[in-house]
Amino acid sequence: MATKVIKGASIPQSELNAYSVGLLRLREIQIAVNNFKSKDIEFIGQCSIYRKKIIIGKIGNDWAVKGREKELERKYGTRYGGPKLEEHYSIIGKRSVCIYRDPYRDKTKPLHKMTAEEIFQACKGVSCPKHQGRGNGHSDIGKYK
Repeated sequence: MATKVIKGASIPQSELNAYSVGLLRLREIQIAVNNFKSKDIEFIGQCSIYRKKIIIGKIGNDWAVKGREKELERKYGTRYGGPKLEEHYSIIGKRSVCIYRDPYRDKTKPLHKMTAEEIFQACKGVSCPKHQGRGNGHSDIGKYK
């Protein structure tokens, strides 16, 4: 799985505060700012300035910062089997790394234009080498030496 690394832009010294840096990091990873409270945006900016690693993810349909998601956990009842935090992005300083790969997303067609068979094939995935077989056929002889 290839991860996407986004190297962030710099900010002039006059505009360097935690809130504006947090806004910049959220804009780089293309998440709407209205999904976060101002304290969370300041926290993202503060961690980016001091080069601390933070994780941004989703709980249900809401975005959250790892370690600051107690309200959302109470809302969704995570302790009682509700949805847990799905990690989407990792931010360390200026670098934003996408660590989530949607297994249902096929880049060739939008989902509403796909048939049921195409959706099934897109979700089926690629088998791992463990389940591919031993090489019993003539075409596989040179593969296992």
